[in-house]
Amino acid sequence: GNGTLITSELCLATKAALANANKNKFTWIGFDCCLMAVADLATMLSDYYDYMIASQETEYGEGWDHDVWMKAIIENTQVTPEVLVEKITSSFLTYYHTTEQCGHAHFTDGSTYICLSTLSAFDLSKVDPFITAFNSLVNSIGTNQTAFSKFKNSFTASTTYNKFGEGDYGLADFVSFLNTLSTKQNRNVQAVKDAISDLVISNHYCNYYSSYHCVPCGLNIFFPESTGEYILQVDKSQYQTKLSAWKTMIMSGW
Repeated sequence: GNGTLITSELCLATKAALANANKNKFTWIGFDCCLMAVADLATMLSDYYDYMIASQETEYGEGWDHDVWMKAIIENTQVTPEVLVEKITSSFLTYYHTTEQCGHAHFTDGSTYICLSTLSAFDLSKVDPFITAFNSLVNSIGTNQTAFSKFKNSFTASTTYNKFGEGDYGLADFVSFLNTLSTKQNRNVQAVKDAISDLVISNHYCNYYSSYHCVPCGLNIFFPESTGEYILQVDKSQYQTKLSAWKTMIMSGW
């Protein structure tokens, strides 16, 4: 009704397209738009695609350098998905590094350059181990309101995380978010980090932005710090995910 494409609609459309094409999966899906490298989306699309390409941050209006990857297919119709997704992600950053589109302008205090470009690719066959590891971590802490408060307090007290989309959408870099947790969770946290490392096969970013506190891992987590962020996510996407323990914990938090 409001024109918003929600995750379930994307999945249903893909499922219908696969049936029409008599295929089990499509090779890859790419989002030439902002803030789509979110764990929840990857978990849902893993049933329908082998690879996903998306940006942790906002994208500039010109988007991907489509000429590069299309030319790669024309020159070699047998190009492997791994090679192709690397060309897409790397050419995106190359373009914005070599043109004024990167936003090469100083902040008002003249302190640094601005560049928020990110693009990463995911091997969606690695989603299930990631889900298992993350659900185990969350279950070890709890899925109630007290657990939510523990996550929120550790996250907001830290200065070592990255928030994306100007902090308006409850999105944070997954690994830097994990780094805010108590050392009591080291074993479970490391298992999730290892799973993310397997899931993210290509991660390119421009690190000229002074608010970046770490190297982006390629994948975002949805974690609302405010009621507004929570309502926005639920209203727009109905918060669809396979991260069941995480969803239960967040829902209980508000």
